[in-house]
Amino acid sequence: MIEELTPNDLGTLEEKGSISIKEENFSPEDIVVFREAKEGTQTLSNRFISIDLDCKLDFDLIEEGLAREVVNRIQKSRKDLNFNVADRINVTYSGAKELEQGILKHKDYIQSSTLALTLEKGDPKGEGILTFDIEEYQISFKIIKA
Repeated sequence: MIEELTPNDLGTLEEKGSISIKEENFSPEDIVVFREAKEGTQTLSNRFISIDLDCKLDFDLIEEGLAREVVNRIQKSRKDLNFNVADRINVTYSGAKELEQGILKHKDYIQSSTLALTLEKGDPKGEGILTFDIEEYQISFKIIKA
């Protein structure tokens, strides 16, 4: 009887404050409702609402995260190189294919966030080559004031 209540029946119970089963009225205090997350999801629930989030990372999200890490490394490098906050820079980079793809896809974001006039794939040469590990990938930068 109670086990056979549908989600719509439970919604009626919550909205109206009672439900009739076989001509007997029940209130929310009479019926305890437990909500459990579906396997493989991240669900938050209270008495009135459930939010189910799919937390699987797809390739686009991974690339966006890698691009944000590239911005982070360039920004830290700007600071370590004692550049002024408003200094424009030119960046040459070389690294793992996965990072390079993320940089190309999010080039405008990276350039605007780091004040880079140029962000070019190439072979960073000379003094001041900066090498970082981002996740399991390695990247090298040459950053100069424009």
